[in-house]
Amino acid sequence: MKRLFLGAAALLTCAAAHSQSATWTFTYTGFYDNEAQVYRPDLTLKGEFTGADLDADGVIERTELSGFQLFHGFFPLDLLNCPTVYPDSYGCTVERFFFSEAAGLDFSGDHYRSNMHTGNTEYLRFATGISWVTGHYSGRAGSEPGSSVFFWTPQTSLSIVSSVPEPGQATLLALGLGALAFGGLRRTRRLRYTVRFRLSRARHDRYLRRCHSYLP
Repeated sequence: MKRLFLGAAALLTCAAAHSQSATWTFTYTGFYDNEAQVYRPDLTLKGEFTGADLDADGVIERTELSGFQLFHGFFPLDLLNCPTVYPDSYGCTVERFFFSEAAGLDFSGDHYRSNMHTGNTEYLRFATGISWVTGHYSGRAGSEPGSSVFFWTPQTSLSIVSSVPEPGQATLLALGLGALAFGGLRRTRRLRYTVRFRLSRARHDRYLRRCHSYLP
């Protein structure tokens, strides 16, 4: 029984090493400004994502994400869980996502916010390796839409940093099984000692009765 518990705990601990959730923060630096027709080495696109390699293939895919944000403007843009804050309505899409330490980061999608009173809409579209576009338009007559397009270049660099993984459920379960195994081992030893003590006491009592039978 002890080996069974410890073996299960070891297997779950190994699996947890692959399935623990972690957060990565990334920054793309250096884009070509299409409007100004110039390369801007100081321009950045930042974000972070949280995920777990559930199938242990060394890749974080779209279905393995639990959080994804881009830091654009004054507030982070949540690309997985669009908020609903009246009078604004939001929409977000992550069409493609791929990350591995060997191949790097690749994603595409969009995010928009529209005011239901004024009809003003702000949007951000992005596709790594190609471009990201920020713009706005209005439902009012006479208003002019506007947009800015920034292209990836061979000089565009990516820096990405991983945080400390969060304790996963599998890890906690493995620790729990380890505690059960340790507790079971202690109870087994205590039971064996009790049985041995009782057997020794019974033998001792039989010996005393036998001795008394020989007395006159």
